Amino acid sequence: MKKKSIKTLIVGLISFVLIPLNTVTAFAANLSDITYSYSPKAVHITNDYNLKDYLSTSSKNSLNIADYAKSNYVLKYSNPIDVTRTSMAIEIIGHVYPDKIAKYLPFGLGNIITKHTSIIDIGEKSIDSNRWIWDSIAAVIGDNFDNSRSVNSLKFKMNAEDHVDEIIRNPKNKNLKLNKYVMIEVQKDIDNNTLDPMLLKAIEN
Repeated sequence: MKKKSIKTLIVGLISFVLIPLNTVTAFAANLSDITYSYSPKAVHITNDYNLKDYLSTSSKNSLNIADYAKSNYVLKYSNPIDVTRTSMAIEIIGHVYPDKIAKYLPFGLGNIITKHTSIIDIGEKSIDSNRWIWDSIAAVIGDNFDNSRSVNSLKFKMNAEDHVDEIIRNPKNKNLKLNKYVMIEVQKDIDNNTLDPMLLKAIEN
């Protein structure tokens, strides 16, 4: 009986010692773990586990990625890339989480534009035929976020189409490639409180 107790104790101690050896600590990806490359008028981001892992810790991290990429683009080419940080952030989310934006796209473009690609190519409107998608979504979400800080904003009393018309007329959006259909669909979701929270949080500062 005594020998059995000693044997049990030894087995227990061995198991206790081995547990740490078989335990793997998981580390979340950092901004520097994401792979970037650059070409004139474009930023290219590898759409892999590190990117998704980094975004999973906070949807606001899409803005961090955009800022990092835009800063490095300036270092390489001495001029800023003509893509807003919000449009870039929304495009990153749109490719990593296609379901977040597919419903806003007309003519079955959702399945084509948002299908998984190994590289996310983010380009200026002169070379990126899809820039209108990301600019349109970002312009509406950005405008609503800005106006949520203004309690007396008259825009909250507008219908979706009137609100979008005002966004399009806003001088700060004059260089953006905007699509009214997409913008109205996004605005309707905002008005109905059905916009995916990840999209709204993606542009919060």
